[in-house]
Amino acid sequence: AIKEIDDDLEMYKPMLRLLQGDVGCGKTIVALCSMLKVVDSGYQAVLMAPTEVLAKQHFETIENFLKDTNINPILILGQTKLKKNKLHENLNNINKGISKLIIGTHALISKNLQYKNLKLAIIDEQHRFGVNQRIAIAEKGRDVNLLVMTATPIPRSLALTSYGDMAITNLKQKPKGRKKIETSMISSKRINDLLDGLKRKIKEGSLIYWICPTIEESEDNELMSIEERYKKLKKKFPNIYISIAHGKQSSEERNLSIHNFKNGKSKILLATTVVEVGVDITDADIIIIECSNRYGLAQLHQLRGRVGRGSKKSNCILLY
Repeated sequence: AIKEIDDDLEMYKPMLRLLQGDVGCGKTIVALCSMLKVVDSGYQAVLMAPTEVLAKQHFETIENFLKDTNINPILILGQTKLKKNKLHENLNNINKGISKLIIGTHALISKNLQYKNLKLAIIDEQHRFGVNQRIAIAEKGRDVNLLVMTATPIPRSLALTSYGDMAITNLKQKPKGRKKIETSMISSKRINDLLDGLKRKIKEGSLIYWICPTIEESEDNELMSIEERYKKLKKKFPNIYISIAHGKQSSEERNLSIHNFKNGKSKILLATTVVEVGVDITDADIIIIECSNRYGLAQLHQLRGRVGRGSKKSNCILLY
């Protein structure tokens, strides 16, 4: 994959390529290698992610990879997130070409952000962005190379229809040591057996995602909400800390919940599909998807990809 992108970057015409690879198969590394090639030639490269959680995560991963080099990546989020002088300094560094490797959300295409010599734009989870945003980032420089990445499996025929103008690179394998995710379906009538099993797994050190379709309790009896599930789990696990993540929280509140789960302070993360893309917690080895028949295949695939990111055996349990 890296070689195909490298060859494109050496061509006389700008690259237009789709990088498709399953969740956790190493797209970030491929993106980083491509960015480094461009930075090494003296130009700027950006990586645009659809959510702040994902942008921050990419930033931390990449910063960690580059810690022994003299390349300092820079993170650009919505304007309110930084003190005025720091934001001004960041924008200035990008404008002058001092910052060459830039990661962020759609704040990267804002009007007051001017690049010195942008040559590569990478768009992660591209289905979350519109065509206009793709065009906007490409217009931030001259002859900008474009690499769009997706973890949603796209059949070849569909890829040709939607991305006819793009070359397609497929990452087909996972990194060494990853185990297959065991997927099973369980009727919600057997919930007590499941909870007993989880009690055992938590003692063994498991971290569990629990996905619910709604946040608040509603008239629709079929749908299990986060509120209702939280009460039930609390009854069963009175001494276990459970964190909650959903779209109605402030991003600070949500990030704190994810952080507490990541460092093992909470053992269960009760969430909606806000965790569908980009939450990378290697120790999480079980995901339970409540009312799983209410989700589409691509969504279930993305959600399942939250586990199996380390060397532990992982399970995805679909409740119906």
